[in-house]
Amino acid sequence: MIIQEIKDRKKKLGMTNSELAERSGVPLSTVAKVLGGTTRRPRIDTIRALEAALGGEIGYGTARLIQQEGAAMEPGDSYIYGSNARKEDSSRSHSSEEKGDVGENSKTGGIPRTGDLYGHEIRVGDEDYSVESFEKRADGIKVPLHTVEDYLALPDERRVEMIDGRFYDLAAPGGIHQQIVMRLWKKLDDCIEEHSMPCSAQASPFDVQLDDYTIVQPDVMVFCRDPLQVYADRATVPPDLVIEVLSKSTAFRDRHLKLFKYQKAGVREVWLVSPEKRGVEVYLFEESREEPERYTFDDKVPVHISNGSCDIDFADIHRKLADYLP
Repeated sequence: MIIQEIKDRKKKLGMTNSELAERSGVPLSTVAKVLGGTTRRPRIDTIRALEAALGGEIGYGTARLIQQEGAAMEPGDSYIYGSNARKEDSSRSHSSEEKGDVGENSKTGGIPRTGDLYGHEIRVGDEDYSVESFEKRADGIKVPLHTVEDYLALPDERRVEMIDGRFYDLAAPGGIHQQIVMRLWKKLDDCIEEHSMPCSAQASPFDVQLDDYTIVQPDVMVFCRDPLQVYADRATVPPDLVIEVLSKSTAFRDRHLKLFKYQKAGVREVWLVSPEKRGVEVYLFEESREEPERYTFDDKVPVHISNGSCDIDFADIHRKLADYLP
């Protein structure tokens, strides 16, 4: 549903904002802002909850995501939700077949071919598309494309992530990307040691299993609930903090697919660092916020999971890398 459809459905059911808030679990003030147009960029989980309360499908059901509303999108970005999209009323396909698309934000027929948002419908202009997350067996049962066992059976030299059973090849990161990753990891590690925090920091490449069909490699992560995860072959307890340094080849996947998976798995805090825009978005999933906190590379960014003990001075990173940033 788009916002107008939600409003129409609510009116048809004779439901008040208070009743919708109670049924959906969305705060009444948020319901009023979303339906009143004050919040122009509602979060995906908010839309899902409202749809579910009005009789829609929950989670990765048939939530319709509209590019113009830009939920969880950065202002000015051209990314939309989903790829491997198949137009519902035509045999013309924009599918990447059996492979998860990687590479830059290339487009075919107007559909970005970087990442998938499985199980959703998306709208491009006036046309609707659906995004398939599973393949059907001969008996009609839908099954994920791959499992953790398939992932672990891959050759060691092939570096991939698996999201909802689909493989995504990982290209070698660039030098600036790695410089930022290393500096962030060091600052976090130093802060943990200085304040004797019961946490451990880790950097990629390191596998983190979020569910039976998803294994990802965050750029930087901090484990506090189970600090010993950093010594495992792969983490099976989600990190408390995840930092993703965006690049053109991974931005869509990081911003959409992985962000939702992190939230669902119980990651408390996620940072999206954009060297190109020299900005940082901080998503606090334990708090009910419509928008992420936004910072620039001239700011100190608080590490919320540290309860005030740590912050990252991006101005220091900026000074040292300014000549090399995009």
